[in-house]
Amino acid sequence: MPMTMDQLQQLVKGQNLKYFLHPENPALMLQAKGINGSYQFVIALQQEGTFLQFKTLQYLFCKEDNPNLFEALKVMGALNYQIRLAKWGWDPRDGEIDVCADTWIEDSALTQEQFGRITFNYLTALDMKRDSSLPPELQELLDKIGGAAEGEAEDEEEEGFATI
Repeated sequence: MPMTMDQLQQLVKGQNLKYFLHPENPALMLQAKGINGSYQFVIALQQEGTFLQFKTLQYLFCKEDNPNLFEALKVMGALNYQIRLAKWGWDPRDGEIDVCADTWIEDSALTQEQFGRITFNYLTALDMKRDSSLPPELQELLDKIGGAAEGEAEDEEEEGFATI
C-alpha cells in the first residue's frame, strides 16, 4: 500500500523532527544542525507514494570547469562505495552535489523504527564530511569543495525549520 503524506508526517513527528510542508508537492523540508555544519533537506514521496527519497538542498557545488571536478567525482565514487543507504550525486547542469537516500516502499508499510534508522543513517552521512576517519586526501578535497558553501549556511535558521 503506498505511503500517504499523512503517514509520512506521522513518521517525521515520531522522530521529534520539525518540518515545513511543501504547499504544492508531496514533500517535507527540514533543517538539521550537526557537529560539522547545518543541512537543509527534503523528504519526498514519489511514484504515487511507492518511493521515498531524502535529498539535500545546496549541499555542495563543483562546476564543470572546476579543475578539481575529476577528483571530486572520485571522492563521491569512493563514498558511494563505502557508505550504505546515502549516495552522493553530481548534477552537470549547475554543479550541485547532493546526497540522497532512496527507499522503495511499494506495497509495504514503513515502520517508525525503519524510518528512524533511515533518518539516522542519512543525517550521519551528511555530517560525516568532516569526520577524521576519512583518508586525508579525501578530507582535504572535501574541505576545498565545501569551504564556501559551509561558511554561508553555518548559523542560519529560517522560520519553519527546526534544529535537531
